[in-house]
Amino acid sequence: MERKFVPVAAKIGGQRHLVAIRDGFASIMPLILAGSMAVLLKNTIFKWITPLGALIPILDQVWWGSLAIMTLLVVFSTAYNLAKSYEVDPLAAGLIAVGAFFCDITSSPRRCRMGGIFTGVIFKLQDCLQA
Repeated sequence: MERKFVPVAAKIGGQRHLVAIRDGFASIMPLILAGSMAVLLKNTIFKWITPLGALIPILDQVWWGSLAIMTLLVVFSTAYNLAKSYEVDPLAAGLIAVGAFFCDITSSPRRCRMGGIFTGVIFKLQDCLQA
């Protein structure tokens, strides 16, 4: 199994688009963890202990600054990493991807939600390849 499976897995794992998606998610992992921890605390300890309820608006702001904009962050960081692998200007590619994502939101607002993150990433990879 090791002789047949590992070479195929290595070839798939080295594909530049998959590497860009992996690195895009990895680069925003601290924000994902902060937002997840805020949601966890808000819905458990801060609801159980009544005096801590006054701090819930702070946790809401952490959520808005992390998980609520996660699609935008992933779109930018994935395009940035893909452009680095093609050795072109990564900042321009990231900005173009975000701009194209905003243009796409106007045609389909459903992609702006958390469920549309994978659609957004795949759509933006296509935009970066055409840029």
